[in-house]
Order: sequence, then structure tokens, then C-alpha cells
Amino acid sequence: MFYNGDQEMPEEKTLRLSDAFENKEHRSDVELTVKVLNINHGHNAELMRQCKILEEYARFVDATKQLVAETDGRKEALESAIEYCIENHILEEFLRKYRSEVLGMLLDEFDVKKYERSLREEGIELGKASGEMQKLIQLTCKKYKKGFTVEETAKMLEEDTETIGRIYDAIKEAGTVDIEEIYEKYLMGETSGIPGNVR
Repeated sequence: MFYNGDQEMPEEKTLRLSDAFENKEHRSDVELTVKVLNINHGHNAELMRQCKILEEYARFVDATKQLVAETDGRKEALESAIEYCIENHILEEFLRKYRSEVLGMLLDEFDVKKYERSLREEGIELGKASGEMQKLIQLTCKKYKKGFTVEETAKMLEEDTETIGRIYDAIKEAGTVDIEEIYEKYLMGETSGIPGNVR
């Protein structure tokens, strides 16, 4: 596998699937290993000498990264990088023939990165909301165990009775005060009204 990302990377690295396992003590009968070669410009000189196209590709990626970092407009930077590479005989024939396709692909690649960033941001927001709801469930469980009504709990926690009522129903449905289980029941709306055994 080739690597041309922005993080520091040795010339060559072996990745093992088992390194991604949370339980490091468990040994699998099967192991997947992948050799990763750093193809950023200036790395793996022998490989680059053996494959001129790969070496030119590495120089193209390097020029693209540099110009994008130095220029405000992405499209202008990418167009400049393509022009620079054509003038300096880097993937010249390919870039002359497929210039617009390469530019479109590079613009799409940057859009993908923007999309991935927005997904991470949404994930953080969802995580915060989930944490807040679990905290509310925890507080509600304490009131439930003490025998407070939905209305009393809602007033004490300054929440609406509908939300607290749904949490009470989830507690009864779950039959426990396990926060995560109640949270799942709350999210799924699985409230059949069967009294729980928690009280």
C-alpha cells in the first residue's frame, strides 16, 4: 500500500490488523499484515528510481500540497500546480490530456475532506447531546428510585413532563436503573407500559 498523507511516516511500515483490536490480550488465529510504503516526494528513492511515473506522481502531489498551502483559492492553487507540473515535465503528457478530469478529481477530494470534517463536528455535537441526555436519565433515575412522580421530578430538574415521562416509561420497560439500557429504550421509544421492578 502507498502512503502520501501529511503525517510523519517512515520509508516503510508494516500494519497489522490485530493492532486495531481493543483487547490486545486476545490472539487471533489469522493475522492480516500490510506493507505501507511512503511515496511522498523525497522518500523511497530506490523505488522512485525504478518507477518514473510513481516518482513524477510524488512530485505532482508535493507541488499540489505546497501550492494549496501557499494560496488562498483552492481551485487557483490546483490549476497552478497542474500548470507548473506540465511546464516542468512532471506527468506532462497525462496532465495535458486529462487536465480537466484531474482538476475535478482534486476538487472533489478536497470536498470529501471538508465533508469528513463536518461529519466529525456533527459527531462531537451528537456526543455532547448524548452525554447531556444520559446525565438527565441518571438524575431522573435517582428521583424515580425515591418515589417522586413524573411531575415532581420534572419540576425539580426543570424539564418538561413529556421528556421525564418518557424516561420513567423507559425505566419501567428496562426494569433496571442501568443508564445505558434506559438511554437505548428512551431513544427507541420502546415503552410498552409494563411496570418495572426497580421501585
